Amino acid sequence: MAVPSPRCSPVNLAFQLVLEDAWEVHDAALPSARFAKRMRLVDMPVTSITAFVNVSTPAKALSAAALQRREEHVPDPHNCEGCNRSRVIDTRQATAVCARCGESDMYNVIDASFREGTSLHTAYLYIEDHLKRFSARETTLIEDDVLESIRTELRKRVYDDASFKDVSQDEVRIILKRLSLSALYNHSTRIWTLITGNQPPSLSETQENDLVTMFAMLQTSFERNKPKERRNMLSYSYVLKQCALLLGYDEIAAAFKLLKSKEKIQFQDQVWKLICADLGWRYIRSMP
Repeated sequence: MAVPSPRCSPVNLAFQLVLEDAWEVHDAALPSARFAKRMRLVDMPVTSITAFVNVSTPAKALSAAALQRREEHVPDPHNCEGCNRSRVIDTRQATAVCARCGESDMYNVIDASFREGTSLHTAYLYIEDHLKRFSARETTLIEDDVLESIRTELRKRVYDDASFKDVSQDEVRIILKRLSLSALYNHSTRIWTLITGNQPPSLSETQENDLVTMFAMLQTSFERNKPKERRNMLSYSYVLKQCALLLGYDEIAAAFKLLKSKEKIQFQDQVWKLICADLGWRYIRSMP
């Protein structure tokens, strides 16, 4: 399934700028989100603004504020400026390619970064690392004594060696906490596969690229809609779960765990709802 586009197709300027300018010129109010959805504006091939706006009043010159909006507009690197369509991000070649006209540009990873241990990662690279850990494709060495300690704890929980295959990832995390090995939480999928012999969740190359592309798309919107005092991204598992649901990858979405705190989940839902409205994505609440 294709990655949802955050813009309409195709106009020369960013659609939101075109729409704002047109309504200002003709002294009209911007349409509500409900109206835009019912009219399926996101799916309409708009070739000119006059094909979109019915006017009965003479046009007037743009205001200084509108001109400044154009002046300060920063092109979205995830969209082709000529076609105003989402580009396909090739993470291996570090390029962004328009599927319509074929124009290709170098693609730089997201600037926002954080520090994990002594290594500096970008949020963009970290999401790829997260997906590798999710599908147990990481190369982290898990010491034999750690695995044996976990097996010993499992045997205390009425498991024998033959029934280790029935152990869940949640149980592995509980035991890691009990053994004061919480630092290995991020590697729990790999530990679970080594203990049980079960296959980890699988991601196709297309599915992984779709998730990474969507994550890259929402970075700027998150910065616009997050509380001023917040610096960190939403929970990566939460974001990947929501992106997988939008893409129709339901089995993958089910494998991502939400935080236990209802308050934290509600907060993430609030921010996610703003991001979805900003990008024109369907909002799916994570809590009933």
